[in-house]
This record gives sequence, C-alpha cells and structure tokens, in this order.
Amino acid sequence: MSLDFIQDQVYDTFGALYPGQIADFGSAQNENVRTYVNETRVVPAEGVVKGDPYDISDPSYAHIRSPYPVKAAESGSVDADFVGMVVRTQSFIIDDETNTTYRPAKQLITIAERGSGMIIGANTPVAIAHGDPVFMSIDETQAPSLPVGSFTNTDGAGVIELTGLSWYGASSPGSVGRIKL
Repeated sequence: MSLDFIQDQVYDTFGALYPGQIADFGSAQNENVRTYVNETRVVPAEGVVKGDPYDISDPSYAHIRSPYPVKAAESGSVDADFVGMVVRTQSFIIDDETNTTYRPAKQLITIAERGSGMIIGANTPVAIAHGDPVFMSIDETQAPSLPVGSFTNTDGAGVIELTGLSWYGASSPGSVGRIKL
C-alpha cells in the first residue's frame, strides 16, 4: 500500500533559491551566524555594516553577545565596515508601497558573517560567472540600478569591493545567484 504523504523518490533538481536563503553552510560553525541588533531597517540578502559601538555600561545591552549593532550600508561605508549578509531565518515585514521585505530598526537580526564560507542567495542585477568578485552598493544616487546593500560583480561609482567574497556559480540577470562569504 502506497501512502501519498511519504516522499518515495529523489528529484534531480533542487527547489528555487530565494534571496537571503542559506544555500550551503560550507565550513561555517554556529559562531559564524550571529544575532545582532540592527540600527536601521535591513533587508534580507543585503549587506550590513558595523553600527555604533554599544555603551557597555548600559544594562539594557547586557544580554547582547555581538560586539556592535549592524546597519544598512551607507555612503562612506568601506570594505572593513562590512559584517555580512542578512539571512532570512525569521519573519519579515512587507512594505505595502515598495513591496520590499524588511526588518525595522531595533530588532534582533540574523547575520551570516564574512569569512564563514557560507553560501547565501542574493539577487543578481547582471550576468554572473563563477568566481566573479563581489561589489556592494553604498550610494544609490551613483548606482541607481542597485539598491543600497545589494550586490553586483561590476566595479563603478557607488559600490565597494568586498574582499574575501566571491560569486558561487553562474546566474543570469534578474535571477537569484549565490555569494560565498
């Protein structure tokens, strides 16, 4: 007797990858995915940078284990400020006007950190080849087709190169590619 709710076959192709999804943990350990407090509104699959240091004398931060909060990238951000990518592991809010998924400021947010070896889904605005360098948008006025915090493989005004990161696999424009942290 066959039961229709039991998977009885293995498919050759994986399901669709969505922005912010962990595609592969790689060599990452639990300490490479950390919870931070976000200073600003953040979007899954986009990069975040270091925020202002905590006032460690403030008892309201006694339970926070991350060394600083994170925030959305901004004009003036540099490679050394980059912390990692926002992972879609909890519920997000959808903006009715822009249809953007986000977490408001002053929330706990899960970040896959740089150097973890994790592979995370990210939107691709242009054609991507395996091993391409990763650039993050920091100024939407100079790079109008790239929302701040999003990624590309092309250098130019309004973006910074993120050392140690690379695109993993190829993807076409408008699809979801993968970035190896």
